[in-house]
Amino acid sequence: MNRSNWVDCGGGVRLERSVRCRMSDGVELVSDHYYPPQPGPNPTLLMRQPYGRDIASTVVYAHPVWFARHGYNVAIQDVRGRGDSGGEFYPFRNEGRDGAETISWLRTRGESNGRIGMYGFSYQGMTQLLAAAQEPEGLVCIAPGMTAHDLYHGWFYHQGALRLASSLGWGIQLLKEHTRRLKLREASDRLEAAWANLAAQNRRTSLPRASGDSGRRRAVLCTRLVRPR
Repeated sequence: MNRSNWVDCGGGVRLERSVRCRMSDGVELVSDHYYPPQPGPNPTLLMRQPYGRDIASTVVYAHPVWFARHGYNVAIQDVRGRGDSGGEFYPFRNEGRDGAETISWLRTRGESNGRIGMYGFSYQGMTQLLAAAQEPEGLVCIAPGMTAHDLYHGWFYHQGALRLASSLGWGIQLLKEHTRRLKLREASDRLEAAWANLAAQNRRTSLPRASGDSGRRRAVLCTRLVRPR
């Protein structure tokens, strides 16, 4: 046991930092674990997110320490390719399998009573839905918030058109952290500048109106251009 990875959070809650879980393909995912004052085994709450374990979505949720004080183990995990976790990040592609394998791993740990719940919003909400679709043993509940049931219609596209503003902002947000992770200073600075200028990049541009057959052909062409194959 590496004592340097342990933090006393007060009130009997302890934090174990940088716990590693090996996936079936050899990639290691990293999580922070909060333990309640009362001895286990206890149920475990899992959040899987791409924005950094330290944040743990505390802009909208109670801090993991609060849940631990109420009797839960809490695991906050960096998804594949984000934060300290290994592998390459590809949004959503690996979250079903990685989530199910993480749940199986959590159930084997001494502090766990085998009952796992998941929580989180936005991307963290989708990690729950994708993991639950794998039907992993031990996952007894999920609590997704502000997420989509369909990534095409509910997240990236609206009536066949790419949601450019939200996709651009989210992409820059993710890339900023990724360039810092790779120590690409120039790229990071340019992304920070783009982030600061995001409102100008999303400024609405007026297009010439089209009528009749010309307008219908243009609408069909635009739909074909943005629809993924």
